[in-house]
Amino acid sequence: MGEFAILKQRLNDTGLYNIVEGTLIYAELMAYAEGLDMYFEELNELEKEAFPFTAEGEGLELFERLFGVPLFDRSDEGRRKSIETLLSITNNDFTLSGMEKLPAVYGLHGNVSDSAGSIVYSISENLSQSEKTAVISDMNRFSPMFTQITIS
Repeated sequence: MGEFAILKQRLNDTGLYNIVEGTLIYAELMAYAEGLDMYFEELNELEKEAFPFTAEGEGLELFERLFGVPLFDRSDEGRRKSIETLLSITNNDFTLSGMEKLPAVYGLHGNVSDSAGSIVYSISENLSQSEKTAVISDMNRFSPMFTQITIS
């Protein structure tokens, strides 16, 4: 139901108004409703873009800039999944099983293993050396300081 219908119904329910097409009150309510409809459309769009689970264009870009994560899956679903995974990392994830979440943040797939204080990620995607360096640099933000990250 649009804003005009809501306004008309509420005013008619008071018994003080007879809102019919062609009257001044009808025209005034139409003008108010047009403005309110635009306002509520913008508000709904803002609400949608404010959460990574429903964000599409601008909202996803804002989350990506906020976290500065280099992503390799550029689809909306891949971007959304990366942000959701990043937001799910807690202080309890500084374990080997917790570190398994990290490749998903970047839209990558692979296995993680521990080797003498070093965390080794075997990534199934083919990454250039510059991409590996960017991912390792970023992963270090979410890894315990004593670990060394290697991507093979």
